[in-house]
Amino acid sequence: VLAGADFFLAQPVYDTQLIEDFKETYKLTANNELGKPTFYGLQILSNKSSITFGNVPRSVRRDLENGRDGSEIAIEWLHKLVNHGLRKFYLIPPILNDGVRNYAAAQKVIESVR
Repeated sequence: VLAGADFFLAQPVYDTQLIEDFKETYKLTANNELGKPTFYGLQILSNKSSITFGNVPRSVRRDLENGRDGSEIAIEWLHKLVNHGLRKFYLIPPILNDGVRNYAAAQKVIESVR
């Protein structure tokens, strides 16, 4: 903030309490609220081997292992974040171990909010 950043990017978070803890810690440390926007990662996971960011809860991993579509999980999490008051995100499509991205999954999430 002091160096002039216009916005911040956060890794995907699967617990809204972590977001609240960050905001509170910042406020206590800086004696001010963070006045710059923070974009939170919304990662679409895959039941195939894929690269993940953040700590993915066991319940989510279990859903994927049982065949639940990662786009559905991302859409559900997006609604939770919006209901929590967040409005700034960046979407991370599934990234398979060979580096290929599943942009069709990202399109499904985007279409769900139109």
